[in-house]
Amino acid sequence: IADSDSEKAQLLADKHKATAYSSLGELINQEDIDAVDICLPTFLHKEYVIKAARLGKDILCEKPITLTLKDAEEMLQVANKARVKLMIAQVIRFWQEYVILKKIYQTGELGRLFSITLTRLASTPTYSWDNWLTDIKRSGGALLDLHIHDTDYLLYLLGKPVSLASRVSPGRLKYAHVFTTFIFPDNVIAFTEGGWDM
Repeated sequence: IADSDSEKAQLLADKHKATAYSSLGELINQEDIDAVDICLPTFLHKEYVIKAARLGKDILCEKPITLTLKDAEEMLQVANKARVKLMIAQVIRFWQEYVILKKIYQTGELGRLFSITLTRLASTPTYSWDNWLTDIKRSGGALLDLHIHDTDYLLYLLGKPVSLASRVSPGRLKYAHVFTTFIFPDNVIAFTEGGWDM
């Protein structure tokens, strides 16, 4: 377990009978570690995923993968070249209710799907270190913190959309409230809303 706060790292390590490290760099340089879970702020994902991949570690990285498509492509290229596994922790698709929903959709148990609405709302996060979650240059706002969960699930459930339209609600924080309408093959329509500042 790596944390810049060595006391916190040690407390958690003791609880789980693990070893505490004062930095992720120190942890990923250990030869006996095969895989790492990158639980860092979004703007640090690229740096540490690439470091871990180059050291031959399999990687689970917190979502979103990163802030730009260019950085995501570079991360994937480095992981592929290093022949390591890289998974982004898009957890919703593994939650039981979403697993059941996918099964119902695939089997047609309830008939044809015409539309689906997914809403994910929360208060503006105030708990993040240095308030990075509300800084669009370091987090991507609610678009990449909340809205991405439902976007990922829809793509997992229904495949690639035929079209989509998205709108960001004006407010004090950029990308704090997002609405997207997707049209999927077979004319399935999906409405999604993700936002902070409730």
